[in-house]
This record gives sequence, C-alpha cells and structure tokens, in this order.
Amino acid sequence: MPRSRAESSAPIAHSRIGFFAAAAFDDPATVGARIELAGDELSGEQIAATFARHTGLPTRYEPVPMDELRRQSEWQATAYGWLNRIGYHADIPALGRQNPDLLTLAGSSCRGPNCSAEAL
Repeated sequence: MPRSRAESSAPIAHSRIGFFAAAAFDDPATVGARIELAGDELSGEQIAATFARHTGLPTRYEPVPMDELRRQSEWQATAYGWLNRIGYHADIPALGRQNPDLLTLAGSSCRGPNCSAEAL
C-alpha cells in the first residue's frame, strides 16, 4: 500500500454494502445524498496485525513508494494519490447505529469454531 504509516484505510464487507444500498432505495430522503461507507478505519500496521492474528502467518506492512507504484500501474498510483490527498470520511459510529451488524475487518475475518469475542 503506498500510504504513510499515519494514514488509514476504510474497508467494508461487501454484504454490508448491499444493506446500505437497499436502505437507500427504501428511504426517499437519500435521493441525491452522498453516503460514505466503511466498517473500520485501520492503518496499514493494523491491517497486517489483523491478518496475522487470523491466519497465523507472519505479516508486516510495507509502504510502496508512489514512484515505484506508478511504474507498475498508473491507475493504482492515481487511486492511491486520491486516497492520500482526500480519502474517505465515513461516519462509522452512525453507520453502526444504522446497521448493528456492521463488520470490522477483524469481525469479517473471524470464522469457524475457534472464533471468539477475544479474537476480535
């Protein structure tokens, strides 16, 4: 990820996008509204730690210099440039009140009989 250590990402589970899309169709007040969606706001280190905790694999976050990313993919460099300059600004507590089943990255990664509240 070509982001500084201080910047965060705002992932959301695809199943929750469907919930909010359906809710928007049901509510005429949302016509023309801009609603940013997220289930979490995590730094690269937090994403790596969550992945490591749930897979048992050693994981670390390594930022990719923007020039290197641009050499590999212009569109990804453009997208990450936007994320670094502007990014997302979802009101995660409000989204959680609207959908109490909103998943965090840790919650969506936790599956099976060994998953517990302590694992999250």
